[in-house]
Amino acid sequence: LTDMRRILRVLGPKWEIVFSDYLRDASGNRERVGFVFNRERIKFTGLASVGEGPRRRAGDGFIPIIPWWRPPFLASFSRGTFEFVLLAIHVRWGGVVRTRRQELASVAEWIEGRTKETYFGCRSVIVVGDFNLQLGSDRPVAGRLIVPSAIGDTVKTDLAQSKRYDQILVLPSDADRFTGRAGA
Repeated sequence: LTDMRRILRVLGPKWEIVFSDYLRDASGNRERVGFVFNRERIKFTGLASVGEGPRRRAGDGFIPIIPWWRPPFLASFSRGTFEFVLLAIHVRWGGVVRTRRQELASVAEWIEGRTKETYFGCRSVIVVGDFNLQLGSDRPVAGRLIVPSAIGDTVKTDLAQSKRYDQILVLPSDADRFTGRAGA
């Protein structure tokens, strides 16, 4: 966190961060996920958590069913009257595209279910992260999430500027909230 704190000092006092803990195993790579935001433009509203996957009953308790390589990190924010949850994921890399699509589909299903729950508190979820997949605008991911067309397909996020693995996805009901000012 030393480098991140240094960056925040350079950015100035109006910038803040909310971040996750790290996974200690080899697949977690001790990476943290965080959201850096300008508190004069965006308000952190208090929720910061990892996404909890489904569980199954086992005797007197429950055992988690782990559908994700790394648990998604989420935090709630508001801008004016618009309240939203940012959810960051880092989908497993590797040679099997089908596995990555299945993981992303399970995240999409989880989001769709949670936004319908009374106690979740927010209906707008913006999914960001490294999906290790190239996705096109307005084509549903697992029938649930889409890349907003205002972002377009021209922005590339790898060092060679040839692919876009880092993505932004939303539920179709929020696709019109994007301005088209996008870049990397």
